Amino acid sequence: MFYIANRATVDKSYNPSECKTMTTVSVSPKFQVVIPKEIREALQLFAGQRMEVRLNDGKVEFVPEQSILSYKGRWPGIDSTVVRDADRV
Repeated sequence: MFYIANRATVDKSYNPSECKTMTTVSVSPKFQVVIPKEIREALQLFAGQRMEVRLNDGKVEFVPEQSILSYKGRWPGIDSTVVRDADRV
């Protein structure tokens, strides 16, 4: 997750030592924002990637969408059996 307000910053999952400077970005007349290359590479973003956009305490958050498959195996040991009614088998 990262935030773009007046300055580009990212949350604790981002390693600031990977990015030498924090860059100020502009909003184009079409309301587009270019994410600086260092941040794109650090977060492994790619062209066409879908993002969730949220407003949080006066900041715009761009959160990369994750597929449901990316959560597979995240909770090992959880019981994933489904009890079905006899008429639904």
